[in-house]
Amino acid sequence: MKCSVLIIDDNQRDIDLFVRTAMHLLENTGHDFSFEWAHSFSEDLSFDQYMLYVLDIEINDTEDGFDAAKIIHRANPAAAVMFYTSHSELVFDSFDLSTYFFIRKDHISEDLTRAFHKLFSDDDLAYYDCVTDGCTLRIPVTKLVYIVGIGNVLTLCMDNGDELLERASMASCMKKLPAGQFMQIDRNIMINMKYIYQINDQEVRLNNGKKFPVSRRRRKPIIQEYLRYKVR
Repeated sequence: MKCSVLIIDDNQRDIDLFVRTAMHLLENTGHDFSFEWAHSFSEDLSFDQYMLYVLDIEINDTEDGFDAAKIIHRANPAAAVMFYTSHSELVFDSFDLSTYFFIRKDHISEDLTRAFHKLFSDDDLAYYDCVTDGCTLRIPVTKLVYIVGIGNVLTLCMDNGDELLERASMASCMKKLPAGQFMQIDRNIMINMKYIYQINDQEVRLNNGKKFPVSRRRRKPIIQEYLRYKVR
């Protein structure tokens, strides 16, 4: 898992503690995290390039982490926000802001361990970088329903009905997707198993009504792969 993190806290010692603890917990996990930080929310920050934001609730004397979270959610709805604070009594106030996790500074190892466990098991936070029309679009994997490949052109079909074209092979596409989330039902079609409604002897049916035929040879491995996904 690749994850870009922005920490906003006016105390550099707390920032260093977070990064040091995170790097220790991530050691030998195979996950690739990059960390950046700022001492003020008013700095010239980009809110569309990070997957995870770590905010002090009292960023400084004039800036409030709750207000910052609202701005981040508007600018980057797919991102996750964690609060990193000494004010544990504010944990319930943070729930109104779609907070991903609440980390107490005096319990950082315990709380960050649980936060990472949630993060690594949550497919909703994975992204797919789609290169289309000369631009790279970061697509939340949870919004990607299925992919159709013809030659070296992929059609990415989204949950809102939009379609994106990408010049790439199915094999290279699969390498960029989270393991265990997508199933290749034939050479040209990959399906996000989150959207499967039913698998029977003839077809895979999605919850949007879309149907894909299944060959007799592929039927058993498809069912087995879907069962592994459901019980993980």
